[in-house]
Amino acid sequence: MAEKKAYMVGNVRLSDLNGFEDTVKQGVRGCFIPYDQNPSLYVGQNRQSGALTLDVDILVRETSNSKTGATHFIKLNVGKANRERFQMTQEAADSLKIVGNLYTRIPAQSAQGKAPRYGAPRQNAGFGDDLPEAAAPGAGW
Repeated sequence: MAEKKAYMVGNVRLSDLNGFEDTVKQGVRGCFIPYDQNPSLYVGQNRQSGALTLDVDILVRETSNSKTGATHFIKLNVGKANRERFQMTQEAADSLKIVGNLYTRIPAQSAQGKAPRYGAPRQNAGFGDDLPEAAAPGAGW
């Protein structure tokens, strides 16, 4: 029997980014996130197609959140170039928001020998209840 491999699932709350707006354009509901207000976002261009690219710079740290079962949290990060562009101090960059969680999963073997598929767990916690304990104010790193 093959060894079961652990993997991670998780979520990122895009609505926590600065200036997030739920909007409708040409009858289609979507979101607007101004990248000029979010130093963790990097706008680029695909070298082959020339298409616009948008990446988010994140930091992932281990945690043990007993409320949600999260094994890691996802925090916005800002590289040196964007810290300078946005005139941010290192202290301001270090205090950016936690925007999501990751959960380690070890799949159970099914009767057919295939691992079942899992999605990110749904959270019905109140505002801030899903933040890891290590991220609580004054908890330090």
